[in-house]
Order: sequence, then C-alpha cells, then structure tokens
Amino acid sequence: MEEKEFIIYQNKKGNIVYSILSFILVIIALLSLFVHFDINIILEVIMKIVLFFGVFFFGYAGIFFIKRMKKNKEMLIINSKGITDNSSAISLGFIPWEEIEDAYIGSSVGNEFIELKIRNEEKYLKNLPFLKKLLINANKKMGYEIVCITLNTTNYSVREVLIKINEYRKNNIQEK
Repeated sequence: MEEKEFIIYQNKKGNIVYSILSFILVIIALLSLFVHFDINIILEVIMKIVLFFGVFFFGYAGIFFIKRMKKNKEMLIINSKGITDNSSAISLGFIPWEEIEDAYIGSSVGNEFIELKIRNEEKYLKNLPFLKKLLINANKKMGYEIVCITLNTTNYSVREVLIKINEYRKNNIQEK
C-alpha cells in the first residue's frame, strides 16, 4: 500500500559544508578585489565586477544554507495532491500532479537533479519576485526546466526520489 506522504528533510552536515564553502569563496573574492592583476585594464575592471558580485552571491548562499539548517524545514513533500518543492532559493513550492507533464534527471557540472516539466509555466512565474523570476528564466535559457529539485543536502539519491515521484504521479493521475 502506498504511503500518504513522502517527506525529505535536509541533512544538516550538507548545509554546514555548503555554508563553509560559500564563506570561503566570499573571503577569496574579497581578497582578490584588493589584488592588482597585471592584465589589460578593461579585463581587470570586468574581473573586479565579477568578484564584487561573487561576494554577494556566495554571501547570500552561505546565509541561505545557515537559515535553512536552523529551520529544518521539509525540502520536498510528495503526496497524493502533488509535490511541494523547497529544495532551493528559486523553488516554486506546491505543484499539483495535473500540472506536471514529466519528471526526469538533469545535470549540470556533474551535479544531478530532478527536473519537472510544467504545463502552464507562466501561471507559476507571473507572481514571483523579480530576482527569483530572473534566475528561473536564466535556468530556462540554459535549457533547464523551471523546476529543478536539488537533493545535494539530503540523504537521498536523485534516482530513488525520481522513482518515488513517478510512482506517486502514476497512481494519482490514473485516479482522476
């Protein structure tokens, strides 16, 4: 008999590792801002701008992982109604089964994640904050779906969760 809900929580060790790595990258970027590189002035200005944004990006990431570790919130909830994704800073939250066309494994730079193909993407994107919408659209332009479920800070493999998603999806779409 099928479970009512399948809930995945983050692994605190994973969040600690990612937050430490984020802050190390902040320190490296900050120190690099004060180094003079013997290169073309235009390239040096571009590099300083990238480093400046790197400080904010990795600083935000470090804070994100620390907050997420403190909350111990469910990262992923799979039940008869659909999927609630809280796995990343650009997650969409609850998505009903009727809106999910497909679920499959995607990857980027050796990291695997679950991608969900959504029927009416605009419905989910229209009310998002500007920055979140911008990041999701950037993912979309790189060929990824608007929903990418990351499991890096959990004790679950992408393959076993994809199997669970497809079981729930099959059982709950046929019932309707």
